[in-house]
Amino acid sequence: MEESARPPRLRIGVSSCLLGHPVRYDGGHKRHRSVTGTLSRLFEIVAVCPEMEVGMGVPREPVDLVGEPRAPRMVGQDSGKDWTAVMGRFGQRRAAEVEKLEVSGFVLKRGSPSCGPDRVPVHSGSGKTHPSGSGLFARALADSLPLLPVETEDQLDDALLCENFIERVHAYRDWRACAREAPSLARLMDFHASHKLTLLAHGERHLRLLGRLLAEAGPGPPETVTTRYGSAFMEALKQPPTRKTNTNALQHLAGFLSDRLDPESRKQLAAIVDDYRLGRAPLSAPLALVRRPALEHEVDYVLGQSFLRRHETGTPG
Repeated sequence: MEESARPPRLRIGVSSCLLGHPVRYDGGHKRHRSVTGTLSRLFEIVAVCPEMEVGMGVPREPVDLVGEPRAPRMVGQDSGKDWTAVMGRFGQRRAAEVEKLEVSGFVLKRGSPSCGPDRVPVHSGSGKTHPSGSGLFARALADSLPLLPVETEDQLDDALLCENFIERVHAYRDWRACAREAPSLARLMDFHASHKLTLLAHGERHLRLLGRLLAEAGPGPPETVTTRYGSAFMEALKQPPTRKTNTNALQHLAGFLSDRLDPESRKQLAAIVDDYRLGRAPLSAPLALVRRPALEHEVDYVLGQSFLRRHETGTPG
């Protein structure tokens, strides 16, 4: 019997220098342990270096963003050579390739005039520096794929933000699978139902907002509510869950199983949820304990919850 093929791993894009590739202007790199460790174990990596890929070479003249912060130009520090148009065309083309490859997230180099998504210095002609620019490739990526989860490498040093990025990558994959089907309110309602506890873990406000959006959708074009829902859904997940909100979601899960458990099993489940609440157990422990009776009793609503799948996708907790 042939061994069944393993499902392909999700893909994320990463600035090449963060992988240890010697592509910096001076021939160096910015290898980052969260990228080469945690994320490389979980995802297939698509490496991108915009400056190398447009032909700047290594070593190369450093470039700056100059002019208007909302629409800066990229120019060589010494020569003044303008790379703006070249980088703009590259960004649009590469973003289309990223979408075709079904990349579900991106880690970009902080402060880079090509890759930095925000907080990139923009130098004005008056000698002032605005600290709020975006690298040209990062801007093209955001314009083409506005819901794509994006983080800079320094954010991944925070375990909570790293966990949140991993979760958003999986959520983006789920949303993209839903959105590529023919838009319908029924499909959105099914998607919402399967992500209710995930949204609850990110804050009841978001769950209520999205539920109200669907309830008030009316008879209009389903494309409109689909676009609004996707934007609000991915925005909701940017707020990392807390131990308190995760516990709330776990207690809801336990409630769905309560009438199917004997008194001793209910007590055991309540105890492991409390252990998680008090920081004595990882999130995977109560999730695994919930999964067993849900499988045994075929509780489809519980088994269909994306929140329950967190311990299967490598998301820590």
